[in-house]
Amino acid sequence: EKLESAGLAERVTLLHRSHATLAEDVEEGSVEVVMFNLGYLPGQDHGTTTRERETLVALEAAESALCPGGVLSVVCYPGHPGGDAEAEAVEAKLRELARHSSWRVARYGMLETKSPAPFLLVARKPGG
Repeated sequence: EKLESAGLAERVTLLHRSHATLAEDVEEGSVEVVMFNLGYLPGQDHGTTTRERETLVALEAAESALCPGGVLSVVCYPGHPGGDAEAEAVEAKLRELARHSSWRVARYGMLETKSPAPFLLVARKPGG
């Protein structure tokens, strides 16, 4: 409803399923932005979370799906069980893209927190 009222419904596709199936839903080089909000849905079952293996599959699909100059954003939540390993794996994958494939990658988050704080990774695919 919010997308429709903003006149953006035709430009956005929301997929309510596992992010690991992204490759089934998009064509290579056809997407300008991919956004992942990892972890679990606040106020919902904490047993239903994103997991490292599926997230890495989804990142591979996003890498392929993005057009040149496309942007990937990933919000990582290292504070829940398994979230720390997932966050480390995502960050390592994006660092690898920055080192070997000329992706531009930035990390945004709080420093010196008492418990693991969420952080945002933003990556731009080369080209465009």
